[in-house]
Amino acid sequence: ALVRGTSLILSQDLGLRQLHPRCELFLANNLEECSKAESFGKLSAAQLGRILRREDLKVDREETVLEAVLRWHQCMERGRDAGALLQHVDFGSMSRLSLKELFRLSESLGSFGKDLQVEIEDGLKGHVSDMRWRPRRRCLRHWWPDLGAKRQSHHIVAGGPQPGEGPDQLGAHHHLSSIVYHGGSLYIGDMTNGRLVKWPIGAKQGEILLQESNNRQQLCVETFAVGRDGTCYLMDPEKSVWSVKDGQCARVFEAKEKNRLEGFEGGNFPGIVDLKCSPAGELYVADKGRTRIQKVNNKELIPMTPSSKTSLSFHAWTFVISQDDSIYISDAAGDRILKFNGQGNGIVVVDCAAVGIRPTDMALHGNDVYISDMQRGSIWKKCSDEVALMEIANPANHGGIFRIDVDPVDGALFILHGSTVSHWGPPPKFRCDHL
Repeated sequence: ALVRGTSLILSQDLGLRQLHPRCELFLANNLEECSKAESFGKLSAAQLGRILRREDLKVDREETVLEAVLRWHQCMERGRDAGALLQHVDFGSMSRLSLKELFRLSESLGSFGKDLQVEIEDGLKGHVSDMRWRPRRRCLRHWWPDLGAKRQSHHIVAGGPQPGEGPDQLGAHHHLSSIVYHGGSLYIGDMTNGRLVKWPIGAKQGEILLQESNNRQQLCVETFAVGRDGTCYLMDPEKSVWSVKDGQCARVFEAKEKNRLEGFEGGNFPGIVDLKCSPAGELYVADKGRTRIQKVNNKELIPMTPSSKTSLSFHAWTFVISQDDSIYISDAAGDRILKFNGQGNGIVVVDCAAVGIRPTDMALHGNDVYISDMQRGSIWKKCSDEVALMEIANPANHGGIFRIDVDPVDGALFILHGSTVSHWGPPPKFRCDHL
C-alpha cells in the first residue's frame, strides 16, 4: 500500500500519466489498507477525489470511505479541501450508530466538523424505513435503515437451505420452532425433528442436547429457556418445569400442586405455556392462558404482572426480561408491545396495530426492541430514542413467523427462518482511532 500510494504521487510529479490508472485502481480496490499508510496523506485533494468517486470503489461499508477522508484531513489539517471531499461520501449508507458517534466526534474538528455535521444530519434524515432506497456504491448491495449498507446482508450460522435430520441440518420450517442465543451458541428448538440443539457460532454442526422421542420425562422442545450457566429449562406434558444440564434432568416446579391450589383439576387447566430466563438467570413463566407472567422463586410462583381487569390485559405471544427486570410482552390480543416494571405497572411501548404490524417473537438489546412481524414477514426495530419503527430485515418468506434473538454484546440479530438461522449485523460502527 505504501509503495503504490507513493507511486501515484511520483507518477503525478514526474508526468508518468500511464501509471495513473493502475495506481488509482489499486487504491480503489484497497482503500481501507492504503488509507492507513503515511504516504496516503500526501495525495492531493484532486487525486483522492477521483478515487472516492469511482463507481468500482471496493469497500465493505461506507464508513471506510469517511475514515479515509478523515485520516487524509488529519495529516495536514486541510480545511476547505477536506470539506469538499465529503461530497463523495454517501452518508445515507452509513449505520445510524456510526452517524450518531460521528456527530459527537465532529464537535472537536473545528470548521471541518461543522461541514461534517451538515452531512450527518442529512444522512440521519434518510434513515427512514424506505426499502426502495439504494446505496451509491455498486459493491454495497444491501442496505437496511438501521444497519446501513454492507456487501453482504447476512450469512447462515446454523442449518442450511436443505432441511434434514443430520447433525449439520435443521428440520423444515415449523411455526413452533424457536431459538435462544447464549454464551456464543444458539440453542434451537427444532420442532420438526423433535430435538433441542446447541449450535456454537462458527461450528459446522450442532450438538443434540435432548431428543423428544427418547427422554423419560417426555420433555417438549416447543418452548424452553437457557440460564446463565447454560442450564436449559423445559416442560413435560403436565406443564411441570424441568432443568437439563450435562444430560441430567431435575424437576424445578411441580404443576399438579400448583393447579390444585388454583382450583383446576385434570388436564383442563391454564398451565405454564412459555419460559424465559432473565439476564440475572432467574426463571419466569407465562401461564393462566398467557395472561399472567410469574417468577419462579424456590419452587414458588410470584406474580409479576397485575391480574386486575382494570389494568393492561394481554395475551402473550412471548415475553422478554430486560437488564433492569422489566417485562416486555408481545401482546397478540392488541398487537402491541407492553412493558411492566417490578411493581406491576405497565405501559404501551409500541402500538404495532397503528402501523399494520402483527408482533410475534421479540428480542431486546438494551432498551431497543426487535419485533418479528407475521403480517409482512419482516423484522422491525424500535429504538428507545426514536418514535418511529424501522424495518431492518426481510428474510425469505416462510409463513411469516420468524423466531429471533439478539447478541446482548454487539446487537447482532439472529433469525430462524425455514431450516436456517441467519446472522444480521451488527451495525457497522465508525472507527477512527486517531481522532
